[in-house]
Amino acid sequence: MGLPHPCSELPTNAADLLQRYSIHVRVAKFAISDAEYQKSVISKEGWDLQDKSGVVIPYHVYWGPLYPPAGVGRVGDVFVDSKSHSLWARLRRGWKEWRGPTPTEETSKVNLNDKGRQQFNSFLIGHPDLPAVDRYLWYQDQKAGWFTRAVVHSSRRQDMRRLGLGGEACEKEYRASGRAVLADTIKILEKQTRKRDRVEDVADMSITSRAHKKPRTSVDTAENTIDPGESASKLKKSGRNDELNVGPMEDVMKAFGKAMEQAVTNHSDDALRAAEVKIQTMQQRVYELQLQHVTESSKFNTELTKAQEKIEKLTKDKEGLEEQLWIEAECHKKTQKRYDKLHGKVQRMHETMHDLFPKMGRDSREGEQGDESEGR
Repeated sequence: MGLPHPCSELPTNAADLLQRYSIHVRVAKFAISDAEYQKSVISKEGWDLQDKSGVVIPYHVYWGPLYPPAGVGRVGDVFVDSKSHSLWARLRRGWKEWRGPTPTEETSKVNLNDKGRQQFNSFLIGHPDLPAVDRYLWYQDQKAGWFTRAVVHSSRRQDMRRLGLGGEACEKEYRASGRAVLADTIKILEKQTRKRDRVEDVADMSITSRAHKKPRTSVDTAENTIDPGESASKLKKSGRNDELNVGPMEDVMKAFGKAMEQAVTNHSDDALRAAEVKIQTMQQRVYELQLQHVTESSKFNTELTKAQEKIEKLTKDKEGLEEQLWIEAECHKKTQKRYDKLHGKVQRMHETMHDLFPKMGRDSREGEQGDESEGR
């Protein structure tokens, strides 16, 4: 009997960190065959992974409004950044972002050709403990996890048709296709949560209004006054409505609160239906704002990436110039040394010749004088 896998239970070592950043976590699992298990790195760890359905691999799914912080996650875990709408996988060298259904221009078609399929497969993130097993990071049916390649390709086509991806998309849409999938899912989850909270709020207010028969003349004096931020706070507690940094969101929620307040005060079905229409309009506006936020975030991330690439290129050019300058300086030093050495040799030659020529002149004159004296 081996030890339990570290991901078989909720993590306890980072509880303070999870609470500080409002990060939610759950345990997820997927099954593999015994043959696949024997091929994996994880088979040598000695963990107890046997279940009724075979070998079961557990992992943690984190959900929070930020990039995966240090100290959270182990190899094989996944993290959903609900603020930037990005999905991350914990590999052995750190976290890696999921690129989505269209990571490149070649993969922008719904039905891939051989080259596009090969390129798409090269961008898939395989499970780090199961390199020889058919399991890849994907986001399907509002769940992040590890799926087979067949499921990935099927889900990819559905995502592209639902989001209208493909065709003549620009590079930023290729890079942001994964974030578009998550943004659409988070929008659906928020809409479902708002609808559920709205029904609960209406039910609570209806019960209160029947219990208090006195007419309400002022919103401030009403015992059942709606807090415009009530729904938002409930969504934050549920972990499904992480802040999207959309400025007009607060105004929309205030208008929503006023519409519901007016409907309950008048006790009128017509007013309630009118409020429902207003709510639908506001929800549409919220969706438009969220979509605008996603587009602007993608544009900013693309510009930031290009700026970083330019900085890296300039840094490399600077390093190359500095190295070339250093080489030229070394060459100059060597040339200067050679010049000084040759100059010294030339000076010594001049001195030797200066000493040699006067002596030769004196010997020549003395010889001529000796010949003249003998002739006499």
